[in-house]
Amino acid sequence: YFQVLSQAVFPQFFPGFIAWSLYKLELNVRSSTIIGMVGGGGLGFVIQKGLKLFQFKEVSLAIILVLLLVAGTEFVTSKIRERII
Repeated sequence: YFQVLSQAVFPQFFPGFIAWSLYKLELNVRSSTIIGMVGGGGLGFVIQKGLKLFQFKEVSLAIILVLLLVAGTEFVTSKIRERII
């Protein structure tokens, strides 16, 4: 039974599970900004507060940080997916 699991089931299940988990991580990173803008805190809150107070330098920095965070997460997860799948 263990041999069937280790040789047949696990190799088919593992790459798909890892790819799905990494995809969900990317979605959570992106949606955290939106949640912050509606009251959850974090970078979304900084963007919202800066827009209300006309602090455009702070808003620009926060948007750049969000873009770098999303791009970095995508890059890392794509490299992990390439190795696993």
